[in-house]
Amino acid sequence: MWWFFGRRSRTLRIWVIVLAAVMALFALFSMLSGVALTYFVPAEVTAEMAATDMGTGFVRPVAYDTPYLVSVLYRLGLWAVSLPFAALMGAPPPILLGWLAARRRILDEPWRHVRLRGAPR
Repeated sequence: MWWFFGRRSRTLRIWVIVLAAVMALFALFSMLSGVALTYFVPAEVTAEMAATDMGTGFVRPVAYDTPYLVSVLYRLGLWAVSLPFAALMGAPPPILLGWLAARRRILDEPWRHVRLRGAPR
């Protein structure tokens, strides 16, 4: 996060928007792949995938049918592969939003940032 220190608020807002858009694209592609598998892939292909433990089922044999130390090493490997992506995509947006809120003193002076009901805009 050091590369965001000393940046203008506009730059931080742009980064929040970019990171949120990338995360939204990943979510959209994930949903589209699920829809594609459900509706457009032939039934024999999905049946073969289910029979060969493709998808999330490939972890179960490693976790339950192997010695404990092997399963721990396997899980640590999965964690090591997924952690950098999760850290780079999941952590910066809330931190940047917190910095932006602190710059506007939203949490220090919340009464200045509340819109009254029925008040003219």
